[in-house]
Amino acid sequence: MEPIKVVARWTNGSMIKGLTYDFFPNMDRFHVIPADTRVGETIEVIVNLLKGVLVVRDSGGGAKYEELRTYKERDTPYGVPLEVTFADGVVMVG
Repeated sequence: MEPIKVVARWTNGSMIKGLTYDFFPNMDRFHVIPADTRVGETIEVIVNLLKGVLVVRDSGGGAKYEELRTYKERDTPYGVPLEVTFADGVVMVG
């Protein structure tokens, strides 16, 4: 299995960026090899303690990234547009 780049964020605001080989949406936990770690170190992540898990292309982030809060009328996104409002009021669309 190829590694998946992820960012996992807990409800308390802490987060971890790294790689996982065992993330499956139907499992209650997975393991992350932190991006800033020594070889072999992994952290077990319990899914029901998280706010969310993002699968990313690059865990470094983009300086020019502008967060999209809603789709504009002229946008034609691929798939089904989705808006999620988290318990803390943060809105994510995709």
